[in-house]
Amino acid sequence: MRRRTPTMILPHQVIGVQHAAAKALERAFERSDTDATEDWLMRCHFDLAQLWQCGEFWAVTQVITGKSGPILHIVAAAGEFDAALVDAMELWGRGVGCVRVMFTGRPGWLRRLNGYTMSAVTALKAL
Repeated sequence: MRRRTPTMILPHQVIGVQHAAAKALERAFERSDTDATEDWLMRCHFDLAQLWQCGEFWAVTQVITGKSGPILHIVAAAGEFDAALVDAMELWGRGVGCVRVMFTGRPGWLRRLNGYTMSAVTALKAL
C-alpha cells in the first residue's frame, strides 16, 4: 500500500504539478459560476492561496479576513478523500493564526468532516 502524506505544495512548485492538480480540481470548480481552476492555481503560484495534496486528494485554501479573526477558507477539494489532508490544513491554519475554517461545497461533504456544521445555503436561479 502506497503511503499518502498530506503536503502543501510550495508556490514555486505549483507549475510542476499544475496539470495533475487542474485535472483533479476541475470537478470541484466546474460547479462554480465565479471561480476557475486556472485562476486559483495561479493564486497558489503567486502565494495568494495554498495548494494541497494527499495521494489523489487535492485542495485549495485561502486565508481570508473574518469578523472574529482570520479564517481558513477551503476554496475547493476533489479526488479520493483523505481526512489526513483536512487535518493538515486545519493544523496549518491554526499555526498561521486562523480562528475558524470554512468551506462551500456539496452537502455530502458534511458527512465526511468531523465538527463542521452548516451555516448557510447558496441558491441559484437562471434569469
